[in-house]
Amino acid sequence: EIQQALKSLASTTLALLSGDEDEASSLIGGASQKIHVITQVFRAYDVCESGTLSVEEARSLFVDLARSMVLELSKGATSSGEEDGEEVKAAQAHAIRVLADDEAGDTIDRVAQKLLLMADKDGDEMINLQELAQLFETVFEANLGSSAPTAMD
Repeated sequence: EIQQALKSLASTTLALLSGDEDEASSLIGGASQKIHVITQVFRAYDVCESGTLSVEEARSLFVDLARSMVLELSKGATSSGEEDGEEVKAAQAHAIRVLADDEAGDTIDRVAQKLLLMADKDGDEMINLQELAQLFETVFEANLGSSAPTAMD
């Protein structure tokens, strides 16, 4: 069940990053479902049940999330199910390289470290539920910001 929740977060994040808000909404559901999934993932990785994720717990979560995102990309399908197009093929090829490089290195671990730094808003080297939820909200808001008209339009 937790793997499905992680896959849902990964797919939703990828859909948002690609600008497909409708697909992201259909993947994660409404606001209450999004909160449920994030809370479920948070609790699963809060092994010591402290109410916060230690660096090790958060790193484990973000490694698994990053790997899930890269695996989704390596399949070559877009969130809407399209399997062709130069952008999709380029993303797929890059994801396959990342997976291959990760066997010999720490590519996914570096991505996880960046996610950890982005999530730890207060710099206390622990992630609380609010910080984790805000990380995903930031992705959503960034997507909205990129599609909103600017003063230059």
